Amino acid sequence: LVIIISIVCIAFNIYRTLAVGKKLDQLLANPNMFPDFEFLSYWQVQFNSAIAITVFMAWVKVFKYISFNKTMTQLSSTLAACAKDLAGFAVMFFIIFLAFAQLGYLIFGTQVKDFSSFDDAIFTLFRIILGDFNFQELEEANRILGPIYFLLYVFFVFFVLLNMFLAIINDTYSEVKAELANQKSEFEMTDYFKKGYDRMLDKLAFKRDKIVDIQKAINSADHNQDKQLDFDEWRHDLKKRGYAEAEIEAVFAKYDLDGDRVLDEGEQMRMNRELEGQKDQLNKE
Repeated sequence: LVIIISIVCIAFNIYRTLAVGKKLDQLLANPNMFPDFEFLSYWQVQFNSAIAITVFMAWVKVFKYISFNKTMTQLSSTLAACAKDLAGFAVMFFIIFLAFAQLGYLIFGTQVKDFSSFDDAIFTLFRIILGDFNFQELEEANRILGPIYFLLYVFFVFFVLLNMFLAIINDTYSEVKAELANQKSEFEMTDYFKKGYDRMLDKLAFKRDKIVDIQKAINSADHNQDKQLDFDEWRHDLKKRGYAEAEIEAVFAKYDLDGDRVLDEGEQMRMNRELEGQKDQLNKE
């Protein structure tokens, strides 16, 4: 669904760009003409809504990619386990809630703006649940029924029904958590970061060992001690250390500046200097 909406939005974006450009050209050619952007404006609003929905769904899909960890599945598992209980609770809740909404509309509809229609009454009761209410208006509308209505609603909906809802979620969550505690995650988040850290250390150790091997090869490969390290001596020494032909060639060519297949004393000193610098950098990391 996310992909389909994205493709439609891309297509509209292209169409909108072309259509706006065409209308602007017509307007420049005939300044007295009225440019009608009503159609594009309407679909621009739909485009913005579609983009918002797509971004929201993309964020929700993040759960799919972290579901390898049992901790990350607690939300979906809890909602799935208590679905039947929540469905039964929803029926009971909306019967009482709509009854209070109808009662409030009939009693206060002509005097209180927030209850002037049935839809407004429903919205107002939701606001009361969140703590946004005007008790004084109800009391002024009816000194007896106003406070009674408000207290009954708060008691049944806020203290009874909402606590039942929380109890259902809490009990189910406890059960799910107990079940998940006995299961082993496919992959723990801590293991994920630990393995990544271990791989990084292994790479650093491998690079450090490689630098040490090259430095040893510089010192030991010059068998005739003429301070001239030719490629055959270099290749023979690193071959014994397990290095591939291409890697040996690449490292040698990097420091053989004149291309004579021989590292003279200056080139060897430059190589040693750069290798020491790389080793210091790895130690800092």
